Amino acid sequence: MHRSFLPVLLMIGPAVLGAAELPSIHPAWIAPEGPARGEALPAVLTMPPGWSVGDAAVILLQPDEAAAWQASLPQVLLAQQAAVLELAPRGRPSPPWIAGAVRNLVLQQGAALVVAIGPGSEAEALARLAQRARAAPPEDPLRALAAAIVLAPTGMRYLPAATPAPEEAWPDRVPLLCAALARAVTLAEAGCVHALLPVRPGFAALP
Repeated sequence: MHRSFLPVLLMIGPAVLGAAELPSIHPAWIAPEGPARGEALPAVLTMPPGWSVGDAAVILLQPDEAAAWQASLPQVLLAQQAAVLELAPRGRPSPPWIAGAVRNLVLQQGAALVVAIGPGSEAEALARLAQRARAAPPEDPLRALAAAIVLAPTGMRYLPAATPAPEEAWPDRVPLLCAALARAVTLAEAGCVHALLPVRPGFAALP
């Protein structure tokens, strides 16, 4: 199990990458929660080489209008050994499909930790989902959602969700995730780390 967003592809080097090491692309159908459960939304799931059950995954909500990060962000996340599920609600109420995407990644793909990232138009939906994940019981797949991140031109939002289990090494993953985001999106990396790893009683603040 990969315990961090480890830049495996960067360490391998281009000389030894062959066809077997290319990311694999899979169609996915996301069933929503709630009254719309009978519908399903098509999505694209891309897995980096070597991804396996227990690894991390990212839900990437596509914006209605083209954004500068659309082309680069999936590649950056894949290079950090995270599977990427690209989902486009396109005018549908987002929360049922985002929650359905978390459940798909956990129950069908075996992801142990999930991060949801979306544009400013999805800010409310992502905030609601992060709140639900924090309140979910331990057996609920939504507990795998560790954070939601809003990519808005007016400012980034980093929303902690459920606290991952110690074995998921979330404090080690967060700086790597934030550094990866900084390579694809203009943001203050330090703000990302501090928001996703809030200081708790008995813990020292990050430098």
